[in-house]
Amino acid sequence: MKHHTLIFDATLIASGYHSGIYFVAYQMMLALLKEEKFRIHFYFDPKRVKPEQKQELAGTIQAMAPKAKVQFDIPAVEFSVWGNLLQELSKRVATRQGKTFLTEIFQRSLRKTISSLLKKGILPEYKDFTADAWVSPVFIPPPELNYIFRKKNFIFLYDAIPVLFPELHALEWKQPTWWYARILNNSSENNFYFAISKTTASSFLQKCPWLKANQITTVPLAADPQKFHICDTDTIEKIRKKYNIPPNSRYMFSLATLEERKNLLFIVETYLDFIREYKVTDFYFLLAGGLYSSNDPRQKQIYNTLMEYSKQYSTIRLLGYVPDEDLAPLYSGADFFVYPSLFEGFGLPILEAMQCGTAVITNNCSSLPEVAGDAAVLLSSGDRNAWKEQIHKFYTSSKEREAYAAKGLSRAKEFSWERFHSQISDIILTTLKHTPSKSAKSQRHQRPTMIFNATILAEGFHSGLYNTAKNLLQEFIKSKKFKIKLLFYPSNTWQQIQSVNRILPKKLPFLAQNPEIFCYTMLPRYQRWEAWLNIKISNGSQKKNWKYLAAHALRPLRKLIHYQTIRYSALEQLARENFYRDCDVFFDPLFTARGRILETPGILRYTFLHDTIPHTLPHLFPDEKRTRGWYAANLASFSEKKHYYFSCSESTKKDFLKFAKGSEENQIMVVPHGVDRTVFHPTGTSGEIRHLKEKYHIPVNARFIFSLCSLEKHKNLIQVVRTFLEILQERNIPDLYLVLGGGIATGNQEVRNELEKIRRKSNRIIITGYLSEKELPLFYSHADFFVFDSLYEGFGLPVLEAMQCGCPVIASNTSSLPEITHDSAILVDPHSQEQLKQAMKRFISDPGLRQQYKAHALARSSFFSWKRSSDLILQKISNDLAQKPISRTEMVQISLPPPLWKKIIFKSLEMLLPYGLHLLNERRIARKQPKKKYPFIENKRGLHAVNKKNLDQYMVEHPPRHIHCRSGHPRWILSLTSYPQRMNDIHYALYSLLRQTQKPDKLILWLGEDKFPHQEQDLPQNVLELKKYGLEICWRKDLKSYTKLFYALREYPEDIIITADDDIFYPNDWLSRLAHAYQENPGSSEIIAHRTHLIQVDSNGTPLSYRNWLKETGTTVPSFRNFITGVGGVLYPPHSLHPDVMDMEMALKLAPYADDIWFYAMALRRHTRIHTLKDGYSQLIFINPERELRQTEETTLAKQNVAGNGNDGQMRAVMEAYPELRNLIFENNTTLI
Repeated sequence: MKHHTLIFDATLIASGYHSGIYFVAYQMMLALLKEEKFRIHFYFDPKRVKPEQKQELAGTIQAMAPKAKVQFDIPAVEFSVWGNLLQELSKRVATRQGKTFLTEIFQRSLRKTISSLLKKGILPEYKDFTADAWVSPVFIPPPELNYIFRKKNFIFLYDAIPVLFPELHALEWKQPTWWYARILNNSSENNFYFAISKTTASSFLQKCPWLKANQITTVPLAADPQKFHICDTDTIEKIRKKYNIPPNSRYMFSLATLEERKNLLFIVETYLDFIREYKVTDFYFLLAGGLYSSNDPRQKQIYNTLMEYSKQYSTIRLLGYVPDEDLAPLYSGADFFVYPSLFEGFGLPILEAMQCGTAVITNNCSSLPEVAGDAAVLLSSGDRNAWKEQIHKFYTSSKEREAYAAKGLSRAKEFSWERFHSQISDIILTTLKHTPSKSAKSQRHQRPTMIFNATILAEGFHSGLYNTAKNLLQEFIKSKKFKIKLLFYPSNTWQQIQSVNRILPKKLPFLAQNPEIFCYTMLPRYQRWEAWLNIKISNGSQKKNWKYLAAHALRPLRKLIHYQTIRYSALEQLARENFYRDCDVFFDPLFTARGRILETPGILRYTFLHDTIPHTLPHLFPDEKRTRGWYAANLASFSEKKHYYFSCSESTKKDFLKFAKGSEENQIMVVPHGVDRTVFHPTGTSGEIRHLKEKYHIPVNARFIFSLCSLEKHKNLIQVVRTFLEILQERNIPDLYLVLGGGIATGNQEVRNELEKIRRKSNRIIITGYLSEKELPLFYSHADFFVFDSLYEGFGLPVLEAMQCGCPVIASNTSSLPEITHDSAILVDPHSQEQLKQAMKRFISDPGLRQQYKAHALARSSFFSWKRSSDLILQKISNDLAQKPISRTEMVQISLPPPLWKKIIFKSLEMLLPYGLHLLNERRIARKQPKKKYPFIENKRGLHAVNKKNLDQYMVEHPPRHIHCRSGHPRWILSLTSYPQRMNDIHYALYSLLRQTQKPDKLILWLGEDKFPHQEQDLPQNVLELKKYGLEICWRKDLKSYTKLFYALREYPEDIIITADDDIFYPNDWLSRLAHAYQENPGSSEIIAHRTHLIQVDSNGTPLSYRNWLKETGTTVPSFRNFITGVGGVLYPPHSLHPDVMDMEMALKLAPYADDIWFYAMALRRHTRIHTLKDGYSQLIFINPERELRQTEETTLAKQNVAGNGNDGQMRAVMEAYPELRNLIFENNTTLI
């Protein structure tokens, strides 16, 4: 009989922590012990398991299965330099940065080197040890075993809750070294997983794009029939006495930890609604379970809230932790079991309850329908009325309870641990039989390896260079001729590394769809120290550069450690050496190779050349652009003879041969750019065009000329604009506009100023700013013609894009543009305005000519494609590889630091303490130092206010952030309104909203048409300038203060709407705090506000005067008594207000000047509670505090409503119109407050 040797991770079982995972681990161990074909070696993590625990488990196993072939001899690496290094690797594998290169380390020749060292020198006890597989109920293999054996790994998956809903999970579990993160980032083909449900399997397949369906198998759990069964009456009564449950009383039961996802507050409040509505006094609710994490403040808050309920209502009993032997009697004695969890990996309590003969009510989400089948009542998680009615049915109908109890008993029989054991054994045995052949393995390594410098993609600035790099990389990946490694050179911050590993795959989906692509980020250790250490000089008289001090402090280290070690850690050296060692080709879409790429022999290096504009037009560019940066580096690299170059045009090739010393013609191959035909083609329905024109304020029936470029001098855009205006003066063409697309935030300041002057003189010039990939083809396709009068271009990609969309083109007759257009465009001298004018007149007046050039453009553009470009490049590289033998370096050169290098560093830095040098950890500083205040905030008579002069300077140094609307629902709509008296200062409020760390999808300023008869001409320029950052100005009928929410509700009914005020400066985390509170309970209809008042009522439930309310002290428990104050900021989830909210006739009749009162009433009519943020901004920052202090003559709502007691009359009118509101407020007064 053939035996398989398994290493079983018994760490969790030996540690003795009893949880659901513990019981699964125990059953998994039983499954392996039962199978005669397995020889089992038990592994214990020395950091988690004490020696006495290990011995105790060994005795238990030998007594349980005396015939099983088991050993307890697996050593573990704890000390030694290599052991510490491997432990560091195991931590890094959990981080995104670690994943990008550690996967490569684990799969390449470096494994063999370290494995040999471990076996021969450091861990000789492993020399003669072999194993076929690693089996663990939780963890991936430790690094030392992973290096040495690298066989099959079998790991159990329970759920992906912390990854799918990180906002709902315990805070300490978000650490990157957590075992969830290790599983998610271990992308090995040798890993196989057992999932406890189909939901768990699909969740991990969704979150792990590298995971294949055949690597994961569903193995359902079971309830132990010896523990969970129908109990007799005597046993149930004993448990009743133990937990002080009145005899003969009825109760419903729930078992769950106090996590937010368990939805306990929802079921408790539903139970309270039930007993109130049906006046039930003798029906109890027993809740068993404790804190899952004692360090999570949110769980503590749930516990405190439940304790408050239990003190107020004697029928609510919190049992806390309940031993396993007490659960079956509690299940059996219950009328029914409720389990309202929002997400589960399996939902074992449901199965336990059914096996005890108890009817079950649960949610119809995640894995719960899989477990329950048709043997339980499945309800929607947020439908409180449905839950309340079902509780009433079970309470009143014993027949229905008994029917579901019988179904539950039958359903529970379909799950058993015996079936679980057989599935585990069968899967392991089957998998071990099928091992890929060596020939199949070798085929995977036949492709040569290419390093692609993708730094420009990580920077994210959309330009022609960015599009070239993106499209070439995509075509390289599609061809599958090379194995691609991506290399990034971030400048100095960890944020750019996060951009590489998290944001980039979202922006470029083809990266996420190709998990075999590995990334490596070159970030030297000395740059990390700049972020890690905060070095402060306390003595102000000694003004010295901290880098100088740090260099002197580290000087003693250089005698002990090689300089390379200071620059790169041992881990980074291992990764870097392995990353480069088996590389065949280096390709850079912009830069020439540098550093380690140049030092490594045998690598073919290729660079794409784009233009020599600073050298061709030196009078338009500063000297720095010619002598520094990538322009200068590319020219200088020709003399090294270590590169081959691709040029985008013959013109660019000639220019480089002219300006680059030592350049030769055979060094450069012309490869023209392509165009993405999936994006650029004739497109656009009438509806899309109408929407596009409305967005950019172009009349629907108007014609337009289009031009796209950056605002650089050599683009010659000013000449195009002036020519257009001259044509309008000569001819009466009332429906013709000039649309200018492209980034206007950057570029030459002189061009920007000149363009702004010209634009103010004519409303026929439309400046769109940055255009998305959806909008750009629409402009190309429906423009009369496209104008590109550039003085010089390396290629001229916008011209090709326009031609691909069937747009007639007028272009310059210089540089590369004649190569692209050939005879398919009208070419003009860029220095002759008259030639440009005549060409534009021809196209404007002759539709037939436009159609003729449209056909020519489509025909000519068909010769260009990114696939053709990539094929030319890859064919050239393949030919070079075939002709040149590859000589790789087999030795790995590593400079290992001493084990205590960190202590030595701090010891040397302590030498400078007498001179006033202090070393502080960055996180400690963030916790201890008070929050940094804005430099423009001041105090005016007790109010926080902005100093406008200082704020103006701050706005210059910190420009607004762009808003880009997402697709799908719900979107985040930020809405506000204003009126003419506030136009001079509203840009301060808009600026603060555009500076939010949590970006909204839309920022809309609703303005009344009758208040601004000339619309945008009545608005100041500093407001209009914010449109380029995403501000939308919408014109509607004025509805006073209702304008900001009424139209948003009408036009965005399925989205989340946040309202703001036009006279408040909002801190940059104002919106993120609202978003975080909403994401803690996604799908909830509760309204969330930064600032609320607590309504005070008399004995009859009538609200007292507004002056007697508790201002800015709303309770953080969601309540009907929290009165919304819109000035602080309010988040309205979809459908949180009663449909009558749109009845403006009634609203203006009852509360003409108090929109907050009307919206509050509509929330109560919808039974929506208001949630006050615990850490909300109740103290406002006023832009004009004089209005708040009533020092101006302006008539404000505060003067009318507060000072004039207008709130009381309007509140009274609303209460009389809707008397049911009084009952809700009074009821909330007696229960929650």
